[in-house]
Amino acid sequence: MFSEWGANKLAGIAKTMATGGVTVYPVMLMGIDFASESDAYSAGFQLGVWTATAYKYP
Repeated sequence: MFSEWGANKLAGIAKTMATGGVTVYPVMLMGIDFASESDAYSAGFQLGVWTATAYKYP
């Protein structure tokens, strides 16, 4: 998962799978070619926010 759309899509899949007793965990994928450490931090933080707000895991 590497975007807000992906986080929301995975959240829907996770909710569906949870009804059958299967837990789905996100894996965050992103490149490593950032111009600075600050850019890398900002991108990672934003991806984390999208993941955390898409679905509240029990």
